[in-house]
Amino acid sequence: MKIAVLGHRRFPIKEPFAGGLERFTHNIVKGLQQKGCRVTLFAHPDSDRSLNLSLEPIIDTSFCLNSEEESHEAYLNIMDYLSEADFDLVHDNSLNYFPIILEDRLSIPLVTTLHTPPFSRLLSAVRYRERKQRGYYISISKFNTSLWDLETERLTMIHNGVDVDVFTYSQSVNNYAVWTGRIIPDKGTHLAIEAAQKAKIDLLIAGAIDDYPYFETKIAPYLNKGVEYVGHLAQAELVPLLQSAAVTLCTPTWLEPFGLVVIESLACGTPVVAFDRGAISEILDSQTGILVTPDNTKEMAEAIKKAKHLSRHACRARVLERFSLETMLNKYILAFECIVDKYQREKHASWLLHTPPR
Repeated sequence: MKIAVLGHRRFPIKEPFAGGLERFTHNIVKGLQQKGCRVTLFAHPDSDRSLNLSLEPIIDTSFCLNSEEESHEAYLNIMDYLSEADFDLVHDNSLNYFPIILEDRLSIPLVTTLHTPPFSRLLSAVRYRERKQRGYYISISKFNTSLWDLETERLTMIHNGVDVDVFTYSQSVNNYAVWTGRIIPDKGTHLAIEAAQKAKIDLLIAGAIDDYPYFETKIAPYLNKGVEYVGHLAQAELVPLLQSAAVTLCTPTWLEPFGLVVIESLACGTPVVAFDRGAISEILDSQTGILVTPDNTKEMAEAIKKAKHLSRHACRARVLERFSLETMLNKYILAFECIVDKYQREKHASWLLHTPPR
C-alpha cells in the first residue's frame, strides 16, 4: 500500500519530539514502512529525512504574513500535488482544516486521525464533509470519539501505541516522581509540583517549554526546592528517567484525548497517578495506577504514596496486552485496507449511478 502521511507544519517530526503528536507521526511512518507499506511524509521541512520526507511540492511561503497563512499555502500546494500523485490513501495528522476541505481534489480516500477534542475550525470542516457523506476518521480513544459524535460507519477507534522495544522495562527504582510533556497550562505542570511537595517526594520535570511566561511564573520559582527541570529530552534520555521513577504524574487541565505519557511510563514499569480527566481511565486500571479527582493535589499526594507500591510487572503487562505499537500498527493497516476497499466500492457505485444507459 502506498500511503501519503500529512504531518503538521508547526514542529519538525524529529527528536526531541515537541509533543505526543510528533512522536505518534514518527512512530506510524516508521512502523508502516517496516511493515512493507510505501510511505511518504509531508511535514515541516526540518523533519527527519529517514522518514522518506517529501520535498515536493516545493512550497514558497515567503509572501505569507504569518504562520497560519504559511500552513494554508503549504497544504493547498500539497493537496494539489496529491491530486496527481500515485498513492492509495492519504493519512492526515495535520490538525489543519485545509486537507479536509480540499478532499474533493483527491481521487483516493483521505483518512483523518482525530488527535484532539473538537475545536472550532477543524470541527466545522468535519461537519462540512459529513453533510456530503465524505471523509474517513480514526479517533484515538472512546472518550474522544464521544466528543466528536460522528457517524460510526466512517469512524474507527484505535488507541495509540508505544514502542515497547524503545520504552523498555526496568525493576530498578529511585524515590522520585517524574512529570513529562509540553510545559503549558493545559498540561498542568504546576499542579504536579504542588502534589509532589505535599507528598514530600522529589519531582523531575522533562519537556519542551512552550509557554515561557507560564514556566517563569509557575515552575521556575520551585526549582532547586525538590523540583528539577532536566530539559527537553530525546527518547534515549527520557526512557531511563521513566524507568527509574517511583511514579509518573499526569496532570491535564483539559479534556485529555488519550495520554501517550501514561503508556510510555507503564511500558517502563512505572505506575501512574493521574487526574481522572478525559481518556486516561481507558488506560489505567487498579493494578497500574490511581486516578484522582481533577485538580485535587492533596488527593494526588496521598495517591503517590500508594502508587509506589503497585506492581511494575503489571504496568508492563498492561501495555503489552493493549497499547503496544505493534497492536496499533496492525489495527491501522486493517482500517486502511477496509477504507480503500469501501472507497473503491462507493466510487464504482457512483460511476454506475451516473453513467447513462446505452
